[in-house]
Amino acid sequence: MKTNPFKYGGVVSEPYFIDRVEETIQLTGSLAASQNIILYSPRRYGKTSLIMKVAGELRKRGITVIYFDLFRANSRESFLELYYQSILKSVPGWEKIMRKVAGLLKASRPVVIMDKNGLPSVTLDFDRRLQSQSFTEVVDLPEKLAGKERWVVIFDEFQEISRLNGQDFEKELRAVIQHHKNVNYVLMGSKKHLLPGMVTRRDRAFYNFGKPVNLEKISEAEWIRSISAKMQSTGIPFNVEKIISLIAMAENIPYYVQYLASKVWELAIGGQTEGDLLNLAVSRLINNQSDYYMTLWNNLSILQQNTLNALVIENSKVFSKDFISRHRLGTSSGVQSAIKVLLNDGILDFHNDEYIFEDPFFRQWIIG
Repeated sequence: MKTNPFKYGGVVSEPYFIDRVEETIQLTGSLAASQNIILYSPRRYGKTSLIMKVAGELRKRGITVIYFDLFRANSRESFLELYYQSILKSVPGWEKIMRKVAGLLKASRPVVIMDKNGLPSVTLDFDRRLQSQSFTEVVDLPEKLAGKERWVVIFDEFQEISRLNGQDFEKELRAVIQHHKNVNYVLMGSKKHLLPGMVTRRDRAFYNFGKPVNLEKISEAEWIRSISAKMQSTGIPFNVEKIISLIAMAENIPYYVQYLASKVWELAIGGQTEGDLLNLAVSRLINNQSDYYMTLWNNLSILQQNTLNALVIENSKVFSKDFISRHRLGTSSGVQSAIKVLLNDGILDFHNDEYIFEDPFFRQWIIG
């Protein structure tokens, strides 16, 4: 039985990982040279898959890498506990260094518990009277454990730090890690309109903290090479013109290109003819998502819905009097408020002076 050569959702690794050769070399080199990195892009461009590939390259060089998704933390205490667990999991044979780690903590105590599968895991017991000391001790652990070695800490969805205690938490974290000599950091964010402000505004704690890297789309030429090779390797003929159309329909967003290519491959294996494959795959993809799209749509205000209807037709100069008048959207302030919500909810993104849909198939669903 043939295996689908396209993968979407979750972290994509070899042999499904596509291109990003230059980005991998650039990021690996910068991090190995002790450079902090600010990596950002719209959602579903493959940031996490890329940074996991980079992490693998760094580990080959003997560099310890800690990956921590800030989206998992919903409080100061959960941040410390989850970060502590991520640190231990990143160290080979962590059970052996537990005594050393315990010796570095004075305001909190590691506790080993057994999970439902009988496997050991570690949590922290905090002294509530020493919260500030607990924070410093845990955040300092990578520097203390690194010794003279090089460590890299990756904070994914870094913009979520604002949920923990706003800018005060940012300041507290920066105050600790700015003194680290043997650890450098990657701050990643999917909300492109939010993360850059955290590192480019002088009044923010992480102003000028690292080198900004804006992850762009994969080139059309690389997609053509990769999709063609994967289709041919499984006996599916798929010409260049069809691949170009596929990329355009997915608006060259990596997740959706892989998603649509996967659906096309499934139809081809099922016996569909090439002429029907692409449009049929798009139709089925949108139909599969129709309940989700309907729920998403119904949760929007009338003005937000009307704004999206307008953006389907044109997506630039949206606050101009002509745009607002043409689409009967009321006032400029109302449109600004609607777009702000649509950006925050991940429905829209702003790129090259245009507002674009993060999910191109939601846009197609709106068109009908």
